[in-house]
Amino acid sequence: MSNNRIICIEKKSQDIEKLNDDIDKLNDMFLELQTLVSNQNTSLDSIVDHIDIIQTDVIISQNELKKAYELQKSTDKMKFTLYGILATIFGIRLL
Repeated sequence: MSNNRIICIEKKSQDIEKLNDDIDKLNDMFLELQTLVSNQNTSLDSIVDHIDIIQTDVIISQNELKKAYELQKSTDKMKFTLYGILATIFGIRLL
């Protein structure tokens, strides 16, 4: 074998080893990417769960506000009636 041919074979061998190293690095990068995506998925699931809880709390709050409004309207009517009765009593006493 000629010296040039041996050098050429050694060069190809080195190139193949470098390619193999690059493929290993690429594999590691994809594994890291997989971990990042998995972590993001977990975070997104947590966010969705919190949104569901908030939606439920908002509905409950709306119902409580409606009840409070109705109670306030009822109380206002009772106050108006009481003031009317008191005005009538004071009006009769003054006569």
